[in-house]
Amino acid sequence: MSVLSGLKNIHQMYFSKPESDRLLYRAIRRQRVTTILELGIGNLDRTLRLIAMAGRLQGDMAQIAYTGIDLFDARSPDFEPLRLKDAHQSLSRSGAKIKLVPGDVDNGLTRMANALLGTDLVIMHTPQVLQPCSKAWFYFPRILHHATEIFQEEPSVGEDQPGGYRTLAHEEIHHLAQSVSGRRVA
Repeated sequence: MSVLSGLKNIHQMYFSKPESDRLLYRAIRRQRVTTILELGIGNLDRTLRLIAMAGRLQGDMAQIAYTGIDLFDARSPDFEPLRLKDAHQSLSRSGAKIKLVPGDVDNGLTRMANALLGTDLVIMHTPQVLQPCSKAWFYFPRILHHATEIFQEEPSVGEDQPGGYRTLAHEEIHHLAQSVSGRRVA
């Protein structure tokens, strides 16, 4: 990794705005992430920075796989519009392997679970967060490995207190999966 790349990574981990995103950049650095799953794309520019940082750390952008599940063109008017075509064009320029899955998180995760085995980083955004009773929790444990980090966006309390990210423990994920299925989940 070049000195310039190292400086970019340091800037993102310790000085980038918003401050809450620093947690995600540090997770990429700590885990040497190669696979990212985003449930609801929060900010396309931030997603590009996450992918770029993972690629710099791996030394080869082609090793990075990104999957985004989002409503895209069907988003509510309350949220920033994001067209599937525009998202795909922007993210594909990164050089990473990009998979975009249109639709709600419940159905998207249910359809894609077997293709997402061994995901390193999972980011869930507020408008797309799975409800505790969602059937998709049953499939969630199969995409995880022992070092997967899962972050759930917390809503902002006001303008003076922006939202951040809460780390979900694997035990919490397994508990949610068991409560949906009614049986033990591996």
